[in-house]
Amino acid sequence: MFQSNARPRMDSVRPLEPEKFNDGQRAGEAKTSMADQRSCFKCKKTGQIARYCTAVDSTTKKAGAGVVVKTAEVRKPAEGHTMEVTDDLQSEVVGGMLKLASGKSVPVMTNCAALRDPEKTRSLGLPVLKGEIGGREVDVMRDTGCERVVVRKQLVDASQLTGECCLLLRIDNTALLAEKAVISLRTPFLSGEVKALCIPDAICDVIIGNVEGARRPEDPDMSMVVGAATTRAQVKREAVTKPLRVPDIDGHVGVDREHLIKLQQEDPRILALVDAGRTSRRGGKIVSFEKARGIVYRRYQDLGRSVDVKHVVLPKPLREYVMSVAHDSITGAHLGIRRTKDKVLSNFYWPGVDGDVTRYCRSCDVCQRTVKKGTVPRVPLEKVPLIDTPFKRVAIDLVGPINLPSEAGHRFILTLVDYTTRFAEAVPLRKIDTESVAEALVDIYSRLGVPEEVLSDQGTQFISDCMKEIWRLLGIKQKTTTPYHPMCNGLVERFNATLKTCLRRLCSEQPRQWHWYINPLLFAYREVPQESTHFAPFELLYGRTVRGPMHILRELWTKEIEEPDVKSSYEYVLNLRERLDDTLKIAREELEKAQGRQKRYYDRTTKRRKFSVGEKVLVLLPTDSNKFLIQWKGPFEIVTTVGINDYRINMGGKEKTFHANLLKGYIARDQDTSQATTEERPPTSSLAIPAASVTVIEDLGGEHFNDSDCEALPELGGWGSEETVNDLKYGDELTLDQRRQLEEVAVTYSSVFSDRPGTALTEEHCIGLTSSIPVRQRPFPVPYAMRQTLRDELKEMEDLGVIRKSSSPYASPVVVVKKKDGTNRVCIDYRRLNKLTIFDPQPMTPPADIFQGMEKDQYFSKIDLSKSYWQIPVRKEDIPKTAFVTMDCHYEFLRMPFGMMNSGATL
Repeated sequence: MFQSNARPRMDSVRPLEPEKFNDGQRAGEAKTSMADQRSCFKCKKTGQIARYCTAVDSTTKKAGAGVVVKTAEVRKPAEGHTMEVTDDLQSEVVGGMLKLASGKSVPVMTNCAALRDPEKTRSLGLPVLKGEIGGREVDVMRDTGCERVVVRKQLVDASQLTGECCLLLRIDNTALLAEKAVISLRTPFLSGEVKALCIPDAICDVIIGNVEGARRPEDPDMSMVVGAATTRAQVKREAVTKPLRVPDIDGHVGVDREHLIKLQQEDPRILALVDAGRTSRRGGKIVSFEKARGIVYRRYQDLGRSVDVKHVVLPKPLREYVMSVAHDSITGAHLGIRRTKDKVLSNFYWPGVDGDVTRYCRSCDVCQRTVKKGTVPRVPLEKVPLIDTPFKRVAIDLVGPINLPSEAGHRFILTLVDYTTRFAEAVPLRKIDTESVAEALVDIYSRLGVPEEVLSDQGTQFISDCMKEIWRLLGIKQKTTTPYHPMCNGLVERFNATLKTCLRRLCSEQPRQWHWYINPLLFAYREVPQESTHFAPFELLYGRTVRGPMHILRELWTKEIEEPDVKSSYEYVLNLRERLDDTLKIAREELEKAQGRQKRYYDRTTKRRKFSVGEKVLVLLPTDSNKFLIQWKGPFEIVTTVGINDYRINMGGKEKTFHANLLKGYIARDQDTSQATTEERPPTSSLAIPAASVTVIEDLGGEHFNDSDCEALPELGGWGSEETVNDLKYGDELTLDQRRQLEEVAVTYSSVFSDRPGTALTEEHCIGLTSSIPVRQRPFPVPYAMRQTLRDELKEMEDLGVIRKSSSPYASPVVVVKKKDGTNRVCIDYRRLNKLTIFDPQPMTPPADIFQGMEKDQYFSKIDLSKSYWQIPVRKEDIPKTAFVTMDCHYEFLRMPFGMMNSGATL
């Protein structure tokens, strides 16, 4: 490897005899006359080949270098000191390998010490790559004939030297004392802290020999090459495995009994529950709160089912963690709202658990991204303006690629449909580049005329610069659909389906002849009346019925040929124009009817959905691996509204337009809820502007978004208890002054803050009848299992002053309806009484009008009346008309009941 500039001794190298070569390598050719006439193409001598030529200059040998290192340690001499070896080496070159006296063979390389240029070193075929020493970029060579790591002395700092030396035997029979150093390498062949020998005239900056951990020359680690390009295969092999995302539970590992008791004592809502000591009874179900061994429990008893359970009342800091375990964990499996709530209520409870679980599940990022497409309702159809001029607007699209090309190599079909006449065209294509599509369109325009508008999808063939220039030259206005919403171009999409179906049937025997069936298929499509217009496309385009197979068959069978009226050209044009005008007018009327009918059918399962600018949404897009698989991606922000149902979305710096059917509102989770108590949150600035917010939760249907009813029993009593002004909750964002002002207002009007219905003194519910004959019905039978429940409900209503015992001649039956949550609702069947009731035409203000009037308002208040119907008294003379009868007793309403015709108008 390391040699002086002098040429090594080659007198001992013996050329290989031609006869020996023939006998050893080409035994089968030794007897031929051609073998003796082979010559070297370098020295032109016969009897040898270039591989074993002895006249070739040794500087052209492309082999590795050999280094023998004596392991004996010696004193450090003067730097770069060279001494001669007294023991003469016996060497012999055989096949490019130098055989030493020790019996070891190493590759021959000459004049390498003079090759300081890395490019020249690479030209010799040596494995030289880029690497680093202490952050500096260097050239690194892998030498299989070396037994150590060698580095150029100029690249080593004095602090890296160990003070030891090593005797290095070079291939030119000279020895050199090289200093040892510990260096940090980062190379494709070896990396890490290694001991290296430092010499000033190394062939390369770093030479790596056969040391432990070194990679073979043909297998370098290319990721360690400085500035090297990374291939896709390397990225795939070296892809870093992403760590598994697990919920953060560090803040809840240390929760024990004492900590739980402390958190409960710091929660004012829990203290209020214990101090009140109230017990709620409703329908055989009892709810109470008690403290056992310092922990507050909620006790729930169902006497009918013999259920008696105790729930731990959770303080605020632990609620979100419990919900995450019940919903986000592996055992939670991201189930729906109802099942998640059942999990939580199996062991825990807190005031407002229903709303918290509902909001937590609705704001789950995983659930929102994986919800089924069908659970998001479609928006209603919008009427498209009808076109009454033939070929004013056309729709174009491409069909394909077709798996079985035609004999002529066609794999695609260009389709065109006119919006007015429904006249269709189809052209088979071998390729769908812009030039091929443009030529086919121009060929169609040459027969039918150039349209004013063209509607297409956003395929590259239709929106390329070349096609835009064609539209400009022809004076055509281009319109495109939104991405992944082919419904916008439904006219041509429906024709595509018809075209593929008919072609599949026509060419079933000769599949590769399908391109010959396109024109007959188009004739059949244009000849028959279209469902929306009730006219054939031929009639609307030409103003006459074309002669087709049916006409020819009739003429052959009947021998009847209609004699045409002889008219002048002028008369024919006038009649044709009149006939076309009348036909198009009728076709437009039929199109309007069809459009209304289709919209009515489609809108049955739709729901009006609107998004605001700045709102976060998820977009239904194909996956990165398969365009036929779709998933919700985002969230993205809405930039602006385009039209009625289209929105422009900001997607990573690019703005794209999408239809509302591909969008779904994204509900962000409030991270600071249930994470800290009120005292732990930073105080709000006194200059903050007070604001109220209303959260609107949209029911999107489906099991995942299936909102359950409220819990069977109220949190704090219903009929047997009363909430007061002390139970009011104030927002944590309020300042101290704002909170104090609200408390003063609440105390001033404390009488209205109650869950027991009051009495309105300004209005009474009146019942006007068209007949004075009392409506009387027999009571409906009630199952024995529900009779006690009915008695309890009526007793509670009587205690509240809503009903009283009656002797009225009127009697309507009672119906017990089972609610979703398993509880029962008492309803009165007033249907026969409502038939005789005089209708109150007082209209209710639509919500849209109410919201329109609040456009410029800043503050919004949401007021929930406590049993609002039962706060309005019934006019005294009309009380007997509200009477109802049960299996046990006869009652009448003192307050306005549910189910009467004019109850909503009175409210």
